This record gives sequence, structure tokens and C-alpha cells, in this order.
Amino acid sequence: MKIRMHEGVYRLSGRMIPARIKQVRMITVEKCKWKYGKQAPVVIMMDDLCNKYMIQEDGAPGFGNDWGGYCKKEYSWYRFVNDHIFNDFPYARMTCFLVTGRREDLIKGERANRNISLRIDETDEFRDFLTYLSSDEHFEMAYHGYTHGRCSDSGRADGFVQEWRAFKDLDEAVKSIHAGISLYHDVTGHRFSGGKFCGYASNAFSLESITESGFEYWCCNENYADLNGGQDIGFIEDMVDFPSTIDGHLFSLRLVHHVFGKEYLRALYYLIRKHTTLEGRLKTLINNGQVISIQSHTSPIREDNMRQFPNVVDDIDNIRYILSFLKKYDLWYATCAEISSYYRSYMGVDVSSERRRITVIPKMERCIDNIWIRIEGIDKDKKWILVGDNGERIGLEASDNGFLCSLPPQRSGYCIMEYSDSCNGLYSPVIIRRN
Repeated sequence: MKIRMHEGVYRLSGRMIPARIKQVRMITVEKCKWKYGKQAPVVIMMDDLCNKYMIQEDGAPGFGNDWGGYCKKEYSWYRFVNDHIFNDFPYARMTCFLVTGRREDLIKGERANRNISLRIDETDEFRDFLTYLSSDEHFEMAYHGYTHGRCSDSGRADGFVQEWRAFKDLDEAVKSIHAGISLYHDVTGHRFSGGKFCGYASNAFSLESITESGFEYWCCNENYADLNGGQDIGFIEDMVDFPSTIDGHLFSLRLVHHVFGKEYLRALYYLIRKHTTLEGRLKTLINNGQVISIQSHTSPIREDNMRQFPNVVDDIDNIRYILSFLKKYDLWYATCAEISSYYRSYMGVDVSSERRRITVIPKMERCIDNIWIRIEGIDKDKKWILVGDNGERIGLEASDNGFLCSLPPQRSGYCIMEYSDSCNGLYSPVIIRRN
């Protein structure tokens, strides 16, 4: 949203008496869609974190077996993402979708791989680990069901019923959600901001169970199949609808050492049939100012001996490539909760213009993040501040495209004024006129 205005520059004495007009120019004030005026936000979305790990035939541990239950031990999922992601990209952020109860097996019986799967409160080691993760700035915990679903008696993976489709009615769904929320709070002292449907599967009353449970955001749909832009972030009623936009298993064709792998052939398929590449998809999201959410799973190993895709172990070269590719852009790395919270303020706060000030007007409840604005058209060689109705002074930060600052999401008005250190505060207020 841009506000056009004319800048009339006045010189003020100590008594704040305006002098003659020096110049008039057109300036604009734009409400920034993303925090710090960044082009787009980036988050890694990690599904199926839980107190579980797979057991190899020889009983030995190994990378890929852990769904979270190894905690911080050698061969753990946590060690893997720290060594391969956060050590080289410390600014990256990850939202982990947590199954709070015992994560149900995909299949059971003699054909099933063995595992240890427990509730998040069943061992002191995992309780401490989850509490640590919940307080680490790199991670956010989000709700991903109590069991993830129900295993069938068929012995086939396609008989597994995803959790929200397994509930028989709204009351059962809400009770299960509240049990999962309470269990997480009892273990960590924290609360979930949002979550995701297991397998992106839902039924007629699933969404109502989420909105009734008070989540700030929810991942409702799998959006990354649409490579031409896809669904943007939005609202469902008063809840942020958070998109999943990048499949971590959609490999770049530049990773030529994977040329004989299935993931590389899949990338070629998308190039031929969809006329796009991973890089093209990323550029489209950035140019549109859309969320870049990289979808993955904690482990590739399942009970039925099939590989689970996407997963962070098999896809780590591609995930690292994505993060390296994104370095050239001006992006905001944040969790799903942080992105959703700012987006609520962006949509819930209007920035309007009056004759001599910019006015911030909230129109939605629960807007807690400051709203960022960009001001273009004022002299970059001078210092500028905003002076609020209550006398508060807010500095303007120079950027490639004008000046940036953040304003509280509450009704208030501000004048743009020039500031001079040498004159102990020499101001020139901007006159704003509606078009």
C-alpha cells in the first residue's frame, strides 16, 4: 500500500515557528509486507518430530533412523541439522511439527521395521531435549497431532488413516487437540502458535476443530505442486492460512552429482512438463513477495521399508543449495509463528495520510508486531525522524529504496522531520496532502 504526498520543507526555530517553503517534491509511504522491508520470508518446515527412532536390523544406530528420540546423541536428527544446516547457515529458522503422543506406526506385524515410539513426556531425556528446542531461537514447535493417525489391519501403508480423518466427530477432534496442547505445555511450559494437518488430510469438521482450539496459524494445504506461484499466505476466518511452497525433494538440475538419482530425473520431469526449475520457482516466490517454506521430514526410514520423501537426510544437498542460492536476495529468515504474527499486523493495520502526519490505524485484534513502512522521495543525504503526537522520536533507517522504520500497531500519528545534530535538533516537517 502506497500513500502519495507532497513534501513542503519548513525551517523551524526553537519555538517551532515555520519559515518559508524551500522546495516541494512528491514522496511515497509504503506499508511493507514483510518485516524489515525484506523481499520475502524463508522458513524450513520439518514434519514428524516426535519421541521415536527406528531400529536397524543389527541394532546399531545410524543417520536417518532418528525421528527425534535420539535427542542430542550421536546419529540424532538434531546433530544432523546442526552440522549440515545451522553451522553454515546460522541465520536459518526451522518450524518443527511435533507429534505429542506416541507416533503411530505406518504398518504393524512381522513385515514392519522395529522402532521405539513414546509420548513426549515418557523420558526425562526427551523432556529436557524438547524444552531446550522450544527455547532455541532457531526452532519453533508447532502442533502435528497426538498420534498422526491410525494404523490399519491390512498391513499396507495405504491403509493408514491420517489423524484428522480418523476423528468421528468435532468433539473427539477438539478433545484430542486439547490433550496434545496440554501435554506439550506440561513438558515445556510453552504453547503452540500453530500447526499442520497430518498428511495435509482433513474432513468436513477438521478446520472447525482448529479454529475452535485458538491457533494463530495453520498449514491447511500442500501448495508446492503449483510451480507457477501457488497459494499465497492468507486468512481462514481469524486464523492465518500458512502455505507450503517448496518441496525439499525438488532438486536443482545444477546438482550434477545426483544425475543418476531418481530425484534428478524428477527435476527433469518438472522442467519438461511444467516448464520450470527449482531456481525458477524460488525466483517467482521472491518476485511475488510470497513465503518460501521448504518442506521436509525428520527421517527417511518408515516401517514398510519405503523411503519417506521429502526428508532432510536424502535432500540435504538440495536444502543446502537452496539456502546458498537465496543468499543473493534480501530475505527474512523466520519461523512460521514469526511470519504469521507479522502478517497479521500487516493485514490488520492501515497506514493513512493527513495534512502534516502519517497515521497508523489498527483494524484487527491481536496485532502485536510493529508494522514496517518505507518512505521514498526524501533526501538521502539528510537525517530524518518521525515525531509522534506524544513527542516520541523514531529514527529512519536508510535503505536502497528510501528510508525504513517500524511503528507500533496502535492508533497514532507522526510527522516526518529533518534532523540536524549540529544545530541541536533542526527540523523540517513534511506536509502531507491527500491526492
